[in-house]
Amino acid sequence: MLKRRVANLSRLAVQGLVIAVGVALVLVAAPSASAASWDRSFDPAALGSLVIPGRTRVTLVAAGKPSSALDDARLALGAALKASGKWTLVDADLVRDMDPGLEDTEVVALERDARDVEAIWIVRLLPGRSGAPATAIVTLYAPLGPLLRAFEVTEGEPMRVVTSEPDHQAEYLRQRISPVRDGRIDTSASREVFNSDGGFAKDGVRLLEPRELYIALGRYDLLRDYDSVAEDRSMATIISGSVIFVGVVLFMQDVFDNGGLPSLQLGALGISGIVAGGLGAVGVVVARTIDPDPLDWAGKVEAATTYNGSLKKRLALPTDARHESRTRGARVTSVGMSPLSDGLGLTVGGTF
Repeated sequence: MLKRRVANLSRLAVQGLVIAVGVALVLVAAPSASAASWDRSFDPAALGSLVIPGRTRVTLVAAGKPSSALDDARLALGAALKASGKWTLVDADLVRDMDPGLEDTEVVALERDARDVEAIWIVRLLPGRSGAPATAIVTLYAPLGPLLRAFEVTEGEPMRVVTSEPDHQAEYLRQRISPVRDGRIDTSASREVFNSDGGFAKDGVRLLEPRELYIALGRYDLLRDYDSVAEDRSMATIISGSVIFVGVVLFMQDVFDNGGLPSLQLGALGISGIVAGGLGAVGVVVARTIDPDPLDWAGKVEAATTYNGSLKKRLALPTDARHESRTRGARVTSVGMSPLSDGLGLTVGGTF
């Protein structure tokens, strides 16, 4: 009897151990299965068809409530972007401190200030209901905020991307640096003319600060110069302000040196305070007159014009679209009519 009970207990222990090991294996394998399902969902070839001219350097951010499923989706999307051979993923770091409550515009602003990229990809996850697969919503933004593309993918299902023939002329008009006149952005197809009383705009967003213009131009060398001089100016202002503070302390110590009563007779300490305060004030004035902007207005116009020219070449636009449209194909140059014995004759001349 005792042997039978021992045998039963041993059998139950072995069965429990087997069940525990099975549950552990399922838990360990679940994330891998989820990651594999997202690998089937994001197709490198389909992602390659979404290439935006001049915007191939991108960063990828997982936004919303953190979860292992969201990490799996972002990891699979990043791997597919790399495998496409069409995108350069600037930051492949999976772990990112991102507030789940941030809106897309706030995420774009953070990424724009932190990384030298031409587009920001944001992936958000919508959990499926009643055991249905999750859906990933992917949005592509320009660094200054406008939405470039958007699509959604269901976990485990191949992504479906519908592409149309790109309108290069429309893309050029959207991406170029446009003049701003009377507070309105000029998006016409006319020749670029910049008005010093207006300003610049790109992607339908007015560029109010020099930093925004240099980001839009992709001139991060000018951006670094601007930030460097701005930091030096701020440091000079702080140092000069500190000198003023020291001068005031010295002056007040000399004036109130006689038992707390003010004295009209200044000693060396008071005079030193006045000199220090004066030098500090001069330093503040000089520091605030330093312009951190590396380009004047003419330089900005030249940089914007150069950018527009390179953009036109990247999009493979003709040098003069209007001239090309006039000379392409058959063209009638003259039409003449002459009376004939049995009617009216028509003569048409032109190039064919």
